[in-house]
Amino acid sequence: MHTLRQWSSALPPYVRQSSQAGPAGRCCHAYLVFPLLVTLLVTSGVSSFAQQSPPDPGPEMYAVPHLFSLATATTARQFGMGGVATTVEDIGFANPAFAGTLSQSQAGLRHSSTQFGEGLKLRGTHAWYSLPLGMEEGMQLVGLRLDSNRGGLTAPGLEIETEESDVAVHYGRRLADRWMLGVGVAPILETTTRLFDPAGNEVASWDSKADWGLRVGVLHRHDHDGYAGLVFDYYRESVCFRPPLPGASTESLRFNSTTFGIGASGRVGEGLLGAIEWMQLRSASGDHRTDAEGLHLGLEYEFERGLHMRAGSRAGAMTLGAGYSRDDWVVNYAFIDGWNDNEVGELLGGSDTHQLEVGRYW
Repeated sequence: MHTLRQWSSALPPYVRQSSQAGPAGRCCHAYLVFPLLVTLLVTSGVSSFAQQSPPDPGPEMYAVPHLFSLATATTARQFGMGGVATTVEDIGFANPAFAGTLSQSQAGLRHSSTQFGEGLKLRGTHAWYSLPLGMEEGMQLVGLRLDSNRGGLTAPGLEIETEESDVAVHYGRRLADRWMLGVGVAPILETTTRLFDPAGNEVASWDSKADWGLRVGVLHRHDHDGYAGLVFDYYRESVCFRPPLPGASTESLRFNSTTFGIGASGRVGEGLLGAIEWMQLRSASGDHRTDAEGLHLGLEYEFERGLHMRAGSRAGAMTLGAGYSRDDWVVNYAFIDGWNDNEVGELLGGSDTHQLEVGRYW
């Protein structure tokens, strides 16, 4: 495999120019509890992401946008709790089995902005609408759009831009009093990534489109606010890759992409909800393969009715959040320090992510 720096040295001299990197008692209790929660979560953020190498910029690099899109997408509330996605009941859900618990319609819109140290800015818009189909079944429609500016890389003289479009349909059904099962399909799952030289000429490209696949989710409710469950995705993707080497021809490959998450949630104290989850993403085609896996931990504290503070560790990256709910409306904010830094930090630099979400039940 070639690294971006090796490819950079193989380009014409003008391409190798350096780029520019661009109640009061309870409230008081909350102020004491929250810093402790942050400290505990960050210091206990065990993650095997930390042992992962950044993806080689071979054909498998097409999957980098998946790290920030629908494969791992959840609500802003849950991003503030370490990015857990499998077992926290919320206004939106990544586990399709939650569709089997719906008793009313609900919808939400989340905007995410990630600024990397080398200048790339990712913008994500995530929307969903869920409705019950009966007493024991329901469905959710989900869409996500990810795009970026043209931003720098740590490799001198190169810039990158990327985008992904996703549409999914989830169906869930209650099988028994405490068991739910869900399935989902994504009729649209497409990515595009481009690499440019300082003159703005395209020197490499990655394009992918899902041929077929599905998502399966299972949930067991062990108490009023607690679940154990898992999610598994499998998609077959067609990838067209043009390497950044003089005279290189386009390669066409088929990748098998999987996402697996397993976790549990529940009350761990008065007003305190906790969640733990392990997640793995993998894309493979012959000798080309990329893996990412890690532990997600999160806590949410309700210090006043309708007001919540959150903290978590997402594969070792600190997450923070806050939320307010009134009547049928919810507003949530999340911050992520170094989202997927162990995968893309060496290519794009460190990052800060801010997310804002609005949702409604009716």
